[in-house]
Amino acid sequence: MRITKLSRELFIRNRQKLQERLDEKTIAIFYSSDEYPRNGDQIFPFRQDSNLFYLSGIEQPNTTLVIGKNFCNIFTNKTDPHTETWTGHILSKEEVKAISGIKTVRYDSALDKTLDNLHTNYKLIGQEDKRLMNIMASLRAIKEPQELEALKRAIEITKNTYLKIKDSIKVGMMEYEIEAMMIYEFVRQGTKGHSFSPIVASGENALCLHYCDNDSELKDNELVLLDFGCEYENYAADLSMTLPINGVFTSRQQEVYNKVLEIHNKVKQEMVKGATINKLNYICIGLIKDACITLGLFTKEDLEGDEQIYKQYYPHGVSHFLGLDAHDVGAKDLEFLPNMVLTCEPGLYIKEENIGIRIETDVLITETQPIDLFALVYSQLTPQPIS
Repeated sequence: MRITKLSRELFIRNRQKLQERLDEKTIAIFYSSDEYPRNGDQIFPFRQDSNLFYLSGIEQPNTTLVIGKNFCNIFTNKTDPHTETWTGHILSKEEVKAISGIKTVRYDSALDKTLDNLHTNYKLIGQEDKRLMNIMASLRAIKEPQELEALKRAIEITKNTYLKIKDSIKVGMMEYEIEAMMIYEFVRQGTKGHSFSPIVASGENALCLHYCDNDSELKDNELVLLDFGCEYENYAADLSMTLPINGVFTSRQQEVYNKVLEIHNKVKQEMVKGATINKLNYICIGLIKDACITLGLFTKEDLEGDEQIYKQYYPHGVSHFLGLDAHDVGAKDLEFLPNMVLTCEPGLYIKEENIGIRIETDVLITETQPIDLFALVYSQLTPQPIS
């Protein structure tokens, strides 16, 4: 079990923000993620529930946080030498206090009795409660300084990994060889690994938005779309870039790439305080329609006859929140505020030409201009077309 490097002051502050939003008679209950069997005596790697981690920093299973406006208890496993022999260290009460800053730490055997007692005078709600979900989403959307540092480190490691990978791509490689380079670099640099299943999509595979088989051979004159990111201190990076496998774009590939990059830059400039994801999508769709007409994919007359015709070339949205999850909590009509982080990821997918291109970077909202936290990547790594 890895113990977070984030300080307890962050988790104390996060709990205070939640407590400010709870009424006097409500107690919120947050449960840890379950452990899932894989096969035999193996389980899948444990990943803590994002809300529980956000409020406590505790990363072991069988943990429950019970929190009210003026009340906070955390319940954890009792230390057990026999279990530790097989599965590793279990946090002591003192360690839970030190990590979380929660003063009252109890063993999980006392949970049911505690909840029964609280139920007499309080309304108990779980994290599936809609109002509580909305509160947590609004809190997690605005990052504290420590959270931003963790995000920036995840992005830096992902950027460094991409810089190593791009020089190794060549005709005849397998997609999974690139995936292997990703996980090697991530673990070597101290992360927990991927923040989501990585996409290494060459040729026609890039036309599948969530392709993750990563088992095809890289072929000459085709493109490879990479969509991946590491998870550092449970905070996610998310990068998409598209490269020619042989090192140079054809003139048509370059033409489409330039359009996607142009759209990316224009949408990114709209990622300012007061904007929303819905607004970005509206702007992006207009740019996509114009690009498709310019690229000869359909005509103005075609568009007038079918306003949804663009969806065959661009079927997804242009942004999502980023944080403890790659697709983090946050509504599409939530107005942007400073210290929110979102992606910007337009793309074009032309099945008849075997071209799939997506450019995605992570953007920090500020009081003034947006900051592209991946800006150096695509500015340095745009390949040149065949002359």
